[in-house]
Amino acid sequence: FVLVSIAAAQDDWLFSSPAGDRVAKIVPDGETVLPNGRLLTPKGPRLYSGENLWNTIPSPDGKYLIGMCNAGIVVCGASDRDPQAPSHLLPWKSPAFCGVFTKDSSKLIISSGDSGHGIRVLSTASWSQKPAGRMAKLEAEDVVSIVEDRECYINDLVLSPDERYVFGVDVARQHLVVFDLVEQSVISDTPAGREPFSVALSADGKRLLVANIGMLDYSLIINEDGDPRGLKTPAFGFPSVEAEEGVR
Repeated sequence: FVLVSIAAAQDDWLFSSPAGDRVAKIVPDGETVLPNGRLLTPKGPRLYSGENLWNTIPSPDGKYLIGMCNAGIVVCGASDRDPQAPSHLLPWKSPAFCGVFTKDSSKLIISSGDSGHGIRVLSTASWSQKPAGRMAKLEAEDVVSIVEDRECYINDLVLSPDERYVFGVDVARQHLVVFDLVEQSVISDTPAGREPFSVALSADGKRLLVANIGMLDYSLIINEDGDPRGLKTPAFGFPSVEAEEGVR
């Protein structure tokens, strides 16, 4: 009976995006139409960063709001809601898009992405300088930089409650990496499932939760001709026996 009722009603169903037939349009103080047909109507003021804003992180002391975008890290004053308000830009080629502040907001720990293959710890001391304008360039002050492996790419990280250890998921090598900020070294590097993408720490600091997004367990393959991209063609089809069991 339910199936018949649904089938009968299908002729009357109409699916459409919220924007209907409207084209994409940016309206800073109103309703913006996104390219996918969704509508963006902010509840409060709108701030701007560089292109492709991937992540935003507020500092615990309430002073800063940072945005991680293609150009680097944009530092905005958390209390200044003017879209044209002065802000700092910490330039960064090939940036990664995850980070965490220490409890006192004096340091920002970030993934160094493809450029550093580990993590960086930045001092926020110079952020108190008044920016000359919007996205005024400011050199990042590295406190610590720890490299793990030339293939490593930390995609997400969390800080231990005592702020000594950084737990990072390496989505490239499919590992969980533990960095010791005191010794400035890597103390653990273990497999973490297929493409570990995100990591969280329980409130009591006793359990680490890793979210995986992958279906296949990829291996690092180096071509004899030295091509850094590895294989030029897929090693096997999917789905296939080779995809399940591997192939040489």
